[in-house]
Amino acid sequence: MKRFSIVALFLVAGYAVARVIAPSSSSDSIGSSAFPWPSGHFSSLSVNGFLVPTSSCVATSTYAITAGYAETARYASNAFYPKYYIVLSSTTDLAVTSTTEEYPVVYTDVELSNGLAWSTSAPSRVYSTVTGKTYLVSFSAIASCSSPNKSLDIWAKINGTNVPRSNTRLAIPTASNLMCMVTTFLFADTVPGSYFELWYWSDSTGTKIEHLDAGSSPERPVMPAIITSITSID
Repeated sequence: MKRFSIVALFLVAGYAVARVIAPSSSSDSIGSSAFPWPSGHFSSLSVNGFLVPTSSCVATSTYAITAGYAETARYASNAFYPKYYIVLSSTTDLAVTSTTEEYPVVYTDVELSNGLAWSTSAPSRVYSTVTGKTYLVSFSAIASCSSPNKSLDIWAKINGTNVPRSNTRLAIPTASNLMCMVTTFLFADTVPGSYFELWYWSDSTGTKIEHLDAGSSPERPVMPAIITSITSID
């Protein structure tokens, strides 16, 4: 009697159907003409064509992709979705010299980064390096004003154009008191080379987004005027 090894078992319309191929170890290869695998695992797997997952795909060990793959579902493993992120801060005060002008938020330091670009030649801009990502943007800003009952607006721009419905207003009711603004929103990127910025405005020239130097007794770190975090979510 000829022997076979059953390596895949799945249900179709309520019936158990067994797929049979030649005996092999727990390592296997899938070519362009191989049958679909609804579930299962390999200790190692090589792909010589396109890997097209149609359900969840979980990587539990190291792997190497040596050919293309097509995405048809969200994978349970983040390995297929590299994260792009940057965290920026500004350790200088950001002033308002005219109430009829807008001003870019200028950063002085990069705290963390992967896949998003920033340079001192354009210190307000964060550049994308990939296509079709959606980003979560969060920032916290510390502001003060020499006059009471003033306000500060901060909003987003992409490629120099205002992002609709991205503005946030901080009310500063008391003169010289520090106030904190914390905001989170989403934006969708288009092509590599596009850039993201935050801009601000105030109704008083006495307003500034303000940093504080490091403290002592006890020792405390510098408080940046603004900290901005941008992270891809897909």
